[in-house]
Amino acid sequence: MAVILPDAPGVVRIVHQGQNQGLPWVNTFHVLGSLGLYTQTDMEAVALAMHNAYFNSFVPQLNTATQLLSTTAIDLTSRTGPVGIETVSHAGTIPASSLPGLQVAYCISWTIQDRYRGGHPRMYLCAASNTEFQNGRTLTPTKVTALEAAADGYLVAAENMTVAGQTWSPVCVRYWSQRLLLATPLIRPIRGRAVHTRIDTMRRRLGKEAA
Repeated sequence: MAVILPDAPGVVRIVHQGQNQGLPWVNTFHVLGSLGLYTQTDMEAVALAMHNAYFNSFVPQLNTATQLLSTTAIDLTSRTGPVGIETVSHAGTIPASSLPGLQVAYCISWTIQDRYRGGHPRMYLCAASNTEFQNGRTLTPTKVTALEAAADGYLVAAENMTVAGQTWSPVCVRYWSQRLLLATPLIRPIRGRAVHTRIDTMRRRLGKEAA
């Protein structure tokens, strides 16, 4: 049975969607407006701003077999909150030769001031060229520096949105504690980022077992 998550007043869920070698990927993020009152036009503007933020920051870190296809902004204040979408597609720029498997990803942890086990905010980016790996398990220092700059740029763009005359901040929404669904989700501001130097893998991106 599906779990109905509680409302998160003022929070907007950002859903970036695209393809890597023809198969889908999704990245999610959350932002909070200072007033927390949104219209359909506001959500469309947020979707456009965050789509451009992803394009400017992360797409240059992806390979040419990877595309950003859409960004959706969803008002989580209620289950009937407005939704906006931006659908201009953008392709990665790094040469797609010697591609690793679809399960390989770069991982960025968004740092918050809250200690608990499991469920911390992260973003997994589709991998680029094998030339960005070393020792069979880690990213090159050059790639780590580039991803750090990309993550910083994404956070700055989220904070500097000029939508609905509000001040915006990147946040983490925590729905669970000790395996129990919270009646009111905890909203924690994102204070920074940490790029994982080790290559991450997400096996489910490979799809079902081939016959």
